Amino acid sequence: MYSILCDTIYLHLFIAMKLVFLPRLRYLILFAFIFFIFFTNAVHESYPDEFDNFLGGWYMLHGKLLYSGFFTHHNPIAYILSAVIEVFSGQSFVRFRLVYALGLFTYILWTFLFLKK
Repeated sequence: MYSILCDTIYLHLFIAMKLVFLPRLRYLILFAFIFFIFFTNAVHESYPDEFDNFLGGWYMLHGKLLYSGFFTHHNPIAYILSAVIEVFSGQSFVRFRLVYALGLFTYILWTFLFLKK
C-alpha cells in the first residue's frame, strides 16, 4: 500500500513538473541567452552614433537645449533617453552601455510577460 502511494505521489510530481516547470525552464533558458547576448554586446561592441547620443544627453543634463544649444540632425528620443540613462550611469560609457542593456532586457521581459497574459 505504501509503495503504491509513493508511486502515485511521484507520478503526480512528475506530471506537475512536466506541465509547470519545463515550459518555464525553456523561457528561463531563452531569457538567460538574451541577457547574455545583450551584456556581451554592451561590453564588446561600439557604434559611432552612440557617442553622439551620449554627448547629447550629457549636454541636456547640463542645461543646453536640444537643437539650439547644440547641433544635431537626429530625433530627440535618443538624446532624452541618453540623458535619463546618464543620471544612473554617470560619465562612464561602459556603465552607460550596461544600464542601457539592462533597460532593454527589462523592457523585452516586461513586454513578453504582458503579451503572455
